[in-house]
Amino acid sequence: MKLWIRSQDGEKLVCCNDIAIATDSEDGKTIRGYKIVGYFDKNTEYEELGFYTSRTRALGVLDEIENCLSANCNFSGTYQDIDLLLKGKMLNGLYGIIYKMPKK
Repeated sequence: MKLWIRSQDGEKLVCCNDIAIATDSEDGKTIRGYKIVGYFDKNTEYEELGFYTSRTRALGVLDEIENCLSANCNFSGTYQDIDLLLKGKMLNGLYGIIYKMPKK
């Protein structure tokens, strides 16, 4: 089953092979936060999908994505969130799962 993820800024829809948390630092030493990246193209290329200030929140987002893969993904939220979820459920059989990265 394919996993499609809509980026946090809403500008990318990426079919991911793997997802990982990476530290985000300016100088290679000071951690500013944690980004979630989605790998595609035989796992050599990746896109940044979201940025979170804590590792705990980034892990929570990965948990949400895992829940979408293993069960029905139940959202409450704006019309756009629910609309995306319904479209994703309709397309799951054909194209895989669509997950929208949370803002915070």
